[in-house]
Amino acid sequence: MRSTLRHAFTLAELLVVIVIIALLIAVGLPAFQALVSNSERSLAENQLRAGLTSARDAAIRSGVGDAAAVFFYAPSAANGSFRLTIIPCVLAGTVRDERPGSGQGGFPPTYIDRDVFVPIPQTEPVQLPEGWSVRGFANPNLLDDRGAQPQRWTNWYEATASRVVDTLRGSWVFPETDFYDSNVNGDPGQDRGARQTFMVRFKAGTGRVNPLQGTPAIVLAPKPSTQGRSNNVADRWARPDQAEDLYLYTRRLLNRPEGNNVGVGQVSLNRRVELMGDISADTILAGVVSSISLYEERSLAGAIGARGVNRKTGSLYGDPNNADRVPDFPTIDRTLFPTFDPVAIRRAIDEWMIGTYVSNGRAVESDALLYNVDLITGQPVEIKR
Repeated sequence: MRSTLRHAFTLAELLVVIVIIALLIAVGLPAFQALVSNSERSLAENQLRAGLTSARDAAIRSGVGDAAAVFFYAPSAANGSFRLTIIPCVLAGTVRDERPGSGQGGFPPTYIDRDVFVPIPQTEPVQLPEGWSVRGFANPNLLDDRGAQPQRWTNWYEATASRVVDTLRGSWVFPETDFYDSNVNGDPGQDRGARQTFMVRFKAGTGRVNPLQGTPAIVLAPKPSTQGRSNNVADRWARPDQAEDLYLYTRRLLNRPEGNNVGVGQVSLNRRVELMGDISADTILAGVVSSISLYEERSLAGAIGARGVNRKTGSLYGDPNNADRVPDFPTIDRTLFPTFDPVAIRRAIDEWMIGTYVSNGRAVESDALLYNVDLITGQPVEIKR
């Protein structure tokens, strides 16, 4: 007779199997995590190179106006999560912008010429993997120096409640391009200083890096808001958010004769500044850099003592739609830090980037990758610490 007994695992045998599986997971998980991390790091490096190459190629094809790789930190169209995006832009003209702080105390305003860049049509932006970011090194003479003598009025990354820069040593600045309430357009002048970033600029025709680090340029990037905008057909010329081609929009606006009669195509100097100057809510102030860093936001946050990153932005910056934020300015998420000290946070970021940060008497290791952009090839060349 055939036996009908069935063999089963004993409790001891099951425990042994479970222990073996747990050991295999414990041994294999770190290796798997390291594999994923290395893969994302390689992808981030490749995307950074691709973004620079795309802008350089555009400069070579242009032959007329410089091109630039402009760094944005903006919500992704796919799921709304913030991602570091490199957008190739091209020079569209020069606007006479009002110098910040001038025109006060009864004195007439003074002006400064700024190059205007716009995204290149039909050129795909390049995105880094989620969680990866790029910072640019801003030389001391480029940063806000309203207290300096003589005043240069750069006003790039001017000081706010949580934006602190080191005007003596320079700072590693973050692309603060989309930390605004998308439901509010803002009156001219109210958004001054809210949108700032950096670019790597390439010379037209040759593609060589243009290391000129003078007056920060304007990048036209309309806010996705209809608040405060006119719906009259006659006023559509003044709405970049409805322009099909930002390059043509910019050229037409800059070529309008100066005057107060809009009916004959004129535009006043003040109106042009409102639409395309630094005070416009649709523009970003962008300075030229030649040194950049590539890093993970969570790695930076953990290194400098933050509890993590903001869930909405995936960075140290707070949700721009949060009612508690400082109006019109990007703000560091205070809840991420046991004690909020913007000066100490800025110093910690700058020192961590270059590998000199010390906390509680101990050196904190940095895994940020530092690069100089090669002047001829436009490719990032890693700086060995």
